[in-house]
Amino acid sequence: MGLTSATECLKESGIKNPGAIITSTGWGCLEDTFKFLNEIAEKKEQTLSPATFIQSTHNTVGGQIALMLNCQEYNSVYVNHTSSFEHGLLDALMLLNENVNNILIGGVDELTQMDFALKEKAGYWKEDDKFSHLPDCKSGGTLAGEGSVFFLLNSKPLNNCHSYVQDVRIRTEDNAKGILLELLHDNDLQITDIQVCISGINGDYNENKLYKDFLTKNFGNSVHCYYKHLCGQYDTSSAFALWLANEIIRKQIIPESIKVDPKQKVGNRIENILLYNYSEPNDHAFILVSKTGI
Repeated sequence: MGLTSATECLKESGIKNPGAIITSTGWGCLEDTFKFLNEIAEKKEQTLSPATFIQSTHNTVGGQIALMLNCQEYNSVYVNHTSSFEHGLLDALMLLNENVNNILIGGVDELTQMDFALKEKAGYWKEDDKFSHLPDCKSGGTLAGEGSVFFLLNSKPLNNCHSYVQDVRIRTEDNAKGILLELLHDNDLQITDIQVCISGINGDYNENKLYKDFLTKNFGNSVHCYYKHLCGQYDTSSAFALWLANEIIRKQIIPESIKVDPKQKVGNRIENILLYNYSEPNDHAFILVSKTGI
């Protein structure tokens, strides 16, 4: 998945070799990790294959992309649970400030049978008979997912560039609104300047309530959207949300299928979109995306 999406990203951008490669993942190559662990047990820690171990590490995808492209530039991987992609994106923005361009950044996570079974026993997934419109779910659990999304970042927009990542904030604290107000202040924006807010609503009743309360109290005039019914729950799914935000800005259309309330409408052009994801106990991650050229 990682190699394919990275290749498609570079092909669409017209760039053959990136100036840096940044990957993010919550769990890395799980299938290969389980293979390596099974081999340890079967061979009683004797005569283990180094290839199995090498392919199980979290930097496997970034390394494979570099080998495929023969790219010897900066290469890093970020592994930090559900904010892995945001941390990688923050690194990319810092590299842009250091005059590094054509930064290939992506989020990759896979779902295996073993991973699904373990989390199912822990009550992490919804039961088959409890699926409904995710924002209105009254039960616990969420939907299983996996995916790979890559972007190319530059300090100056290319011809096919549509959106601009203005800022990223990752913080562990009780007051999410304080983080929000600080983010907007640092970018000379008001809450009313945010036309769309895409949140990580995932169908779990407790998390849904947290997201809805936050959106209702702070973004009464914005269109509230969600996305995990499209890609499922995985640690770097916020990369999918960023792709979705770019598409909304590019087409200036909000699909009805991602609106929390279908009655909400955008009164003018979509110029600023805020992505918000929360994970227990108090981890908040914000990505501010704006239309290029505003």
